[in-house]
Amino acid sequence: MHHEISKAMADAVAAYARSVTRCPPGKARGRRVKPKNDAVQWLIEHRYNPAIADPKARRRRRRKHRAEQQRIADRNAPILERIGKQERRAAFNQAVMHRLNEER
Repeated sequence: MHHEISKAMADAVAAYARSVTRCPPGKARGRRVKPKNDAVQWLIEHRYNPAIADPKARRRRRRKHRAEQQRIADRNAPILERIGKQERRAAFNQAVMHRLNEER
């Protein structure tokens, strides 16, 4: 069996008439398969969160998660505010330039 596969592979390589190209370095990877539904996606994202039977521990974990999300939001608020101001200023400048070009 192994001999037949080797012979078939050698014949296929010998019959190949086009130019041979090198693959780029790195791991060869296929596309990621999309999960079938939201439940599977949720399980994939939370695979390292062990199930907790104790209701107090569950509430504690949720409370810690909410606190962490709030800290992240508080940390990012000034940055998002600055980005919003920059976007509004850019939109205003673009509108002014558009008006000036129409007047010409």
